[in-house]
Amino acid sequence: QFELLDLWRANEKQMRKMKRGSQADAESSIPFREDEDDYQEPPPHGWILNPDGKIRVSWDLGSLIMVLYDMVMIPMQAYTLPENLFLDFMEWTTRMFWTFDIFFSCTTGVVRADGTVEYDLKKILKRYAKTWLGMDLLIVCSDWSEVIFSSGGTSMITLARSTRIIRIVRLLRLVRMQEIMTNVTERIQSEALGPVVQVSKVTIVLMTLSHFTGCLWFAIGARDTSETTWVQVGGYQTQGVEAQYLASLHWALTQFSGGMDEIYPASPLERLFAVLIGLSIFVVALVMLGVFTSGLTQQYIIGGSGARQLATLKRYLKQNNVSKVITKRVCRNAKHAISGDLTPESVELL
Repeated sequence: QFELLDLWRANEKQMRKMKRGSQADAESSIPFREDEDDYQEPPPHGWILNPDGKIRVSWDLGSLIMVLYDMVMIPMQAYTLPENLFLDFMEWTTRMFWTFDIFFSCTTGVVRADGTVEYDLKKILKRYAKTWLGMDLLIVCSDWSEVIFSSGGTSMITLARSTRIIRIVRLLRLVRMQEIMTNVTERIQSEALGPVVQVSKVTIVLMTLSHFTGCLWFAIGARDTSETTWVQVGGYQTQGVEAQYLASLHWALTQFSGGMDEIYPASPLERLFAVLIGLSIFVVALVMLGVFTSGLTQQYIIGGSGARQLATLKRYLKQNNVSKVITKRVCRNAKHAISGDLTPESVELL
């Protein structure tokens, strides 16, 4: 006779959260509905965060939002943006956020290769120093240098304006975006959201490339030169930021489909840029198509195993002249069995 260990028994909180009438109503499956934090070993020190804990996951979501904001606003320096209270607020918010992010990174446990978490502070600091500390310090120091220069005299203010170009180093945080996205998507357990995540990733990559390309395209057209540029030809130098950005973004998006006739290069530099962008976008489009197709194929293979089993069952019942009513009931029972709780024998990795 076997007895269920207390580890796998559902407590009162988990029992209250269990939905009545669900397919997975076995008592042994209830604990899996909760976050894995309930069964993880707590950190030895309260000030060291669990990398999979709610606090760290919330901070990672905030990091993702801040990275997306920098990804949108930093290329917008190509345009003459008006003074805005919201932009000033977000400027200080991002600056303070990434400053505190250094301390969060120093107090977050490190996940080892075998999946266990390392909570030793010395090893955490050593790991952080070898990976992201240098880049984080470079970005934060460049942010605060602009504030220091802006608080000085006229010469310091001029220097602060010139150091705004250093904001481009913030885009180095895009390197960490892959790590943040991995930590977030690992918590998505639904297989039905797989195609949605794939489509969302491709859409974000498409819009990001178009945004960067459009802003750089306008910066080239609005430069101080004696040559005729596409901005002068189209009369965009006297229009607002909205019209300038939408025209640049429209041109960038059309490069995925062959370009447009309304806006065209008017100087050799613009022609060279258009050629390089055309070649780059062609290669990127092929890679995006391959990744997107691979993801959908993987989801189809995962979902198609049950469909193949049902098709084999239907052929077997038909060959043995089983009535349609019984076949229908058997297939419904089989669907319920496939979508129900998995046994340890059915999981190959266990």
